Amino acid sequence: MRKIWIFLTCFMLAVNLAYGQSWGEKIIKKAGKRAEERAKQKVEDKVNKKVDKTVDDAFDEAGNAVKGNKDKKDKTEKKEEVKVKPVATKAESGQRMKQGPRGPVKRTEVGKILPSESIDVAESSGGVLSGGGEISIAVYNVADRSFYIYKDGKRTGPYTKSEMKAQLPADRVKYVNANVTRKVRASQKPLQDGYVVEEGKKYGPLEGELYYLYENEDKSAFIAVVYNMNAPLAFVTPLAGVVKTDKYMQYDLEVLTNESGKVLLLSIPLTSTNPQKQMEKQMEYNQIQMEKMKPIIDLTKKMQGASTEEQMKVVAEIKRKKEEIEKELKEIAPDQLVFEKYIYTLDGKGYGPYAKDAMICFSRSGGEHWAAMFNGTLRIDGVEMQVPGGIYPTSDILWISPDGQRFALKEYDKIAFSDGKEYPYPMHVTYENGELIWLCMENKESIVRYSLDF
Repeated sequence: MRKIWIFLTCFMLAVNLAYGQSWGEKIIKKAGKRAEERAKQKVEDKVNKKVDKTVDDAFDEAGNAVKGNKDKKDKTEKKEEVKVKPVATKAESGQRMKQGPRGPVKRTEVGKILPSESIDVAESSGGVLSGGGEISIAVYNVADRSFYIYKDGKRTGPYTKSEMKAQLPADRVKYVNANVTRKVRASQKPLQDGYVVEEGKKYGPLEGELYYLYENEDKSAFIAVVYNMNAPLAFVTPLAGVVKTDKYMQYDLEVLTNESGKVLLLSIPLTSTNPQKQMEKQMEYNQIQMEKMKPIIDLTKKMQGASTEEQMKVVAEIKRKKEEIEKELKEIAPDQLVFEKYIYTLDGKGYGPYAKDAMICFSRSGGEHWAAMFNGTLRIDGVEMQVPGGIYPTSDILWISPDGQRFALKEYDKIAFSDGKEYPYPMHVTYENGELIWLCMENKESIVRYSLDF
């Protein structure tokens, strides 16, 4: 038993030393390990562009790059600076009042299916066929092995599979997802003497490197993100010019657009702690841990060849020393990186902080209005909304009204609206010509079409 214990102890120490970590680090549950690895990876990826670079090389290159940019700036004749627009970094407070639909909900019974009929999910994605303003439902009748279509209270058929398809609108869509958020294209190009140059206009001066330039298809809108590991994030838009934040970037960002492609959102996790400085502190802290662990390593050597009684004394001493070191390390441990998501718009306005994993999206019906969802909450344009009970908002079940004042959410057993009204589970929901339209099965036989001006 004694030999096994000694072997395991020595093995753990050997593994820890081989990987550059101390036993103390494992004792405090690897508090700084993850932050160090992420910060180190960022330095290597964003500065050196080569994963196999050492941390020291990364520091040297970063310093030289920043110094080089500064020298270039000093040699460049002074140019007019674009006014920096302040950014709101706090979430807008308050809650919008519940508002119902603009008009009455219209209900039309499409038809009643026969006991021998079932929704044809294979051919029509949930049985619903939509397109060109027409919405129908297809069924399969097991009695005569034929297809039928219900539309506007009428049942037509029977059809073979090919005949049924011929009855459908040429521009039909099988399913319309609520979420139309798209990522816009990105490209990399260097700053020109410290300036972002886009469509003949200069924005700056800025220090760092152009991380990415995001632009929509017709280039009417763009977001240029400038990265500097020693300074908070800065970005450029045509409306706001240069926007300087008070937060640091490390994680990858997203730029999203609505259906028209005219509105861009910058979605990015940021931290108030400088990742570069935090990494340096973490490395210093790791070195201190190694130094403080030496007495414990020496104590383990005393166990070799010792009697059981002596070993128990050493174990007690190790435990006491371990608790003492743990307390000392806790007092000097560096702050951990805490990333929270922030949203910035083309006019430079900021929203947040939100949870790092918050879902950000536009909806097919909501025009320029965007939503943020996290921890069961829903915010439209940064303002928290009241969510009907029992619904956990997600981006693919959300419809926003064009004025941003109303919304609809589909759940597994219902569709619910911002005014609290609920309807049976919709087999299909679509937004066409200013109307939100959905079809439900009621009483296991009635197909009902609902619609409202949204």
